[in-house]
Amino acid sequence: MKSLSFTLPVDLIGYWWVEHDFEGAPGVLIFDEKGYAVQFLATNDRSKGQGIMRLWFTLDDLVTLRFRLSPKGNSWTRTVERTETGFTIFAGDIAFPIWRAERTELPDWLEADYQAAIQKLVEQEKGD
Repeated sequence: MKSLSFTLPVDLIGYWWVEHDFEGAPGVLIFDEKGYAVQFLATNDRSKGQGIMRLWFTLDDLVTLRFRLSPKGNSWTRTVERTETGFTIFAGDIAFPIWRAERTELPDWLEADYQAAIQKLVEQEKGD
């Protein structure tokens, strides 16, 4: 059995499927090494006005992530727990299972939309 310990944020960096109740399909959550997190709520139909959350994240401790909608704005925390297939993010008593997304599984449009989201985060930082 592999170890369920992990190192934040290093083990979070990359592309992840997120189980949730939206759109009947998992979303994608992408963490990068600069402290950006971009969540696509749906990947099965881009034409529905694609819900994208552009976030900054930092670590409060070994199991707690802090998210912000702006570089210096209000924040909220989420507890993270490693699982055998990835990890789970807890929002109070709601659990969101997360598992690694292989790039070949992702829709073709996702990378361009991800890069555009990152560019908006960078621009927002310059404005603050």
